[in-house]
Amino acid sequence: MSETTYTVLLHFISATNVPIADFHNLSADPYVNASISCPSKPRPQEEPELKWRTHTVHATRDPTWNDAWVVAGVPADGFTLRMMLVDEDAKDRDDRLGRAEIEFTRDMMREGFEFENKEVKVK
Repeated sequence: MSETTYTVLLHFISATNVPIADFHNLSADPYVNASISCPSKPRPQEEPELKWRTHTVHATRDPTWNDAWVVAGVPADGFTLRMMLVDEDAKDRDDRLGRAEIEFTRDMMREGFEFENKEVKVK
């Protein structure tokens, strides 16, 4: 018997009022690092984590990415999306600006096309 899985499209649109990370121009160079985990189906240790990164938008506190991530094979039980908002620094280590997490439950997983906007607060 095969397990029901879905292909999910995640669209990272924008952020507003990003914390200042670059004091020389009172802005930031933000991007999002995202990862997915499926509690009902843990990945074997030898397999890499499902990760993805938006492009960097330079010198802004209100970035617009409009980047899409397509993930196939997501179990019908749902998944957890973790996002880290990061400031890109060319010479130093990138700075963490905040994080957010969204649980996609079994009740939210459906066949067909459905678009739903979710706004999350960065902590």
